[in-house]
Amino acid sequence: RQKATNRSLTDKPLVIMVDGGSASASEILSGALQDNQRATLVGTKTFGKGLVQSVRGVGKGAGLAVTIAKYFTPSGRDINHEGIKPDIEISLTDEQKEALRKSRDKIGTLDDPQYAKALEILNQEMAKVQL
Repeated sequence: RQKATNRSLTDKPLVIMVDGGSASASEILSGALQDNQRATLVGTKTFGKGLVQSVRGVGKGAGLAVTIAKYFTPSGRDINHEGIKPDIEISLTDEQKEALRKSRDKIGTLDDPQYAKALEILNQEMAKVQL
């Protein structure tokens, strides 16, 4: 069993990449780290999946999805439909998206503009810590 404390696992700078594909648990984590000034979020707004649903069987193979909870960040921001806005927004052009789709091995390299920006921010933050 895990129990939360007020202690950070690290005092090192954190940079988290987010986009419209970031949903649910990743939004909860990134929103909490952002609210607590523990991470810089880079990318585009997250998906906005802030509901917890449970599926109840209603017979004959059918089901009914019932919303049982809603996610909020520690500061009370509503994740549902709103998503989490990054601290530093960097969108990809259609051409950049297509280039990364065609050459998936470039994702997460300096040829990926969002990754390159996240790395730049991380290096800047690390330099401040080392001063």
